[in-house]
Amino acid sequence: MLRKTWYYLRRQGLRRTLELILAQLRGSLRGAWYALCFFLRWPGGAKRLRARLAGQTVLVILPTVEWGFLFARAQQIAAELGWREGCTAIYLTRQRTLDRVCGWEEVRPGVILANAALAGRLDRVTGGAKTVIASVFDLRSAGLLARFRHDRLVYEYVDDLHLLVSGADDFSEWERLHRSLLARADLAVASAGRLYDQIAPYAAHALLLPNAADYDFFSAPAAPDGAVQALRTGFSCVIGYYGALADWFDYEAVKKAARARPDWRWVLVGSAIGPALENSGILKLPNVTWLPAAPYAALPSYLAAMDVMTIPFARNEITEAVSPVKLFEYLAAGKPVVSADLPECRRYPPVRIYHSAAELVERIEKALADRENPKTLALLRQTARENIWAARVDAELSALGLMNKKN
Repeated sequence: MLRKTWYYLRRQGLRRTLELILAQLRGSLRGAWYALCFFLRWPGGAKRLRARLAGQTVLVILPTVEWGFLFARAQQIAAELGWREGCTAIYLTRQRTLDRVCGWEEVRPGVILANAALAGRLDRVTGGAKTVIASVFDLRSAGLLARFRHDRLVYEYVDDLHLLVSGADDFSEWERLHRSLLARADLAVASAGRLYDQIAPYAAHALLLPNAADYDFFSAPAAPDGAVQALRTGFSCVIGYYGALADWFDYEAVKKAARARPDWRWVLVGSAIGPALENSGILKLPNVTWLPAAPYAALPSYLAAMDVMTIPFARNEITEAVSPVKLFEYLAAGKPVVSADLPECRRYPPVRIYHSAAELVERIEKALADRENPKTLALLRQTARENIWAARVDAELSALGLMNKKN
């Protein structure tokens, strides 16, 4: 614990480290309170849930990011499976910050958000289920596997292990657990080619499945967000980005591009992770605006107000192994995409790749000139349709010897 605290002190400073410690303490107390509420409400709820799950294929997603934090891979897979006939997803949450559930509640059709305290009692409610699939997204939750019976085990390897347990003083122990989980999992899924190369030698059954998008949600017409639309005044176009603003963001390239074309308005939407955004000086530029992270439901409106979308990441071990969900969402919305030269972005023909700030400007200029071209728009949409969450879930169920069609 002391080493981890020292790690954060060095990376984020005393004030931010204290904020993180206090947030963790508050989260632990909140989690304990909801766990107590859960146990008080358990008896009646267990009977109803058991009847609900009888004869079903049940996917149990062990705690990872909270359901209400963002709508990423884990939530998307749960939502997609929940639509299918004879299937239910149980999304366990430790609810440190956002989630609020005493026992369990249905948050989407076929998706049950449940207090992580439920893990030790899952057998009581899944006893009549046809198949129980346990899915691990966060290695730190793997210990819960021993608390309930499961017929299949899926290990979703979506972030480099060094990133997941950064600052850990016992990395070798985590690595052993990681390889043990790969060996025992019925299916080990990698979201990027580099991650697949890491796990293939150790996994009993490895599968490469990049991220995807909800095509119907992002391709539907949406009214442009008013706040973003207002930022267009006085500028020829809006160049957009949404997602984390961390030290892997290519601040220097964007700064140079913003200076080169002062008539372009850059709008960066997302949470600042660490001091990198503030320290970059990018917000001092008059044509760069930072907006808070937008809820998932609002993203189509943000996209509708932007002309070209970007993935300006610096190239490093983290970004070389990332499959950006935003890429497929941008494409589904029919927006031209300009990205740094990342392996998981350059595999898709519609994406314009840059290698320098000068190329970033050039690629955006070409994207702006071509954005109304019907052939270009068709290619964007077609690529998005080929990368949807339904196809990813189909592939996982098929690899597990299970197939359930959508309702």
